Amino acid sequence: MKLSAELEGLHHKLNSPDLVDAQWYRRNHGAYELVSYVNHLIGLCVSGNFDLLPTFIDRVSHSLANEGDRYVSEAYLTLVKHYVQLLEKHLRLVASGKCLN
Repeated sequence: MKLSAELEGLHHKLNSPDLVDAQWYRRNHGAYELVSYVNHLIGLCVSGNFDLLPTFIDRVSHSLANEGDRYVSEAYLTLVKHYVQLLEKHLRLVASGKCLN
């Protein structure tokens, strides 16, 4: 599955020190779960392991629904939501045969 340039660019932005506070990578920080799930998505995309994307999209959504969003900046939250929407759209296009694998 070929990813769009926008998705690939978001992989870099979602780990930018300008956007992600270093404290968020600590296991005892409230943002850790969300940041980790987002980084799992990135890793799966980069490695080409696309079959597990829906699992981690669900985990990101669950984390957001359980107040995972209150520990991160609005800028990060906005970018994560956009990233997940693009991934979901891309997966739907691939499933429908409208996108080249």
